[in-house]
Amino acid sequence: MSNLEPAVSVVIPALNAAETLDEQLAALARQESDEPWELIVVDNGSTDATADVVRRWAERLPVLRFIACDRRGINCARNAGVAASRGERILLCDADDVVSSGWLRNLAAALHDWDLVGGRTETTSLNDPSTQRSRANPVSADLPKALRFMSYAVGASMGFRREVFDTIGGFDEAFTKGSDEIDFCWRAQYAGFRLGFEADAVVHYRLRSRPSEVLRQSYAFARANTQLYAKHYELGHLLRPPASEQRDVARRRLRSLVRIYRVAQPDHRLSYARNLGRALGVAAGFARHRIVV
Repeated sequence: MSNLEPAVSVVIPALNAAETLDEQLAALARQESDEPWELIVVDNGSTDATADVVRRWAERLPVLRFIACDRRGINCARNAGVAASRGERILLCDADDVVSSGWLRNLAAALHDWDLVGGRTETTSLNDPSTQRSRANPVSADLPKALRFMSYAVGASMGFRREVFDTIGGFDEAFTKGSDEIDFCWRAQYAGFRLGFEADAVVHYRLRSRPSEVLRQSYAFARANTQLYAKHYELGHLLRPPASEQRDVARRRLRSLVRIYRVAQPDHRLSYARNLGRALGVAAGFARHRIVV
């Protein structure tokens, strides 16, 4: 099957993913598909043993290819992976999650009905109870919405036809972390492409479990949300938030930091780190774009 032209390409961006990538590649090796497919891992400048992990899987997973992308940023890696791929349907997953056994087959099949599609994520398998309690499941039983506007597919479980990618010019590399897949899905929908949801394409999603990681991620996501709003406001698809609403958001973020004593309580450390990261990210976003969201 590996000698046939692939109908489906799976792209994984990877940056210092040696601790988790082995588990994801093992899950992909167990996938069942009636169609020829390929797997492309894109090294985005790793300094750990990511390359060694991929090489160990090269013989056991003949569909695997390993390429490098020196331009930093998840969207740079995604664009490089898609550019190197050959399938007309492209699936994305991440190096720190684990796809379920039917993920590839179900997500690829959904692209016969939809132009781009999101799968379902679940957070119980890879995370301890304390980490789970600190954050609700990032995806419900349907596609999430961002900024109370339009739905999007999470990049950890997303598929699209090559025509979508080519028409909208790929992923915007100005988004380095956070809101990257939202921007892609919104622009695809502006162009008239249809976005769907495939509940049977499940990814076991790994949450950040250390306060420092949670803080950095929350900061990046909050800052990117402002970048997203500013871009799509300039494109004419969003209205500028009323000043009163922006003040309310700022006050809520500041109020969430008052309970700093929770840092001393293990069960609340991750939640506090998330709130602190969001507050700092909102402030950074405002300094750059003069918008609070």
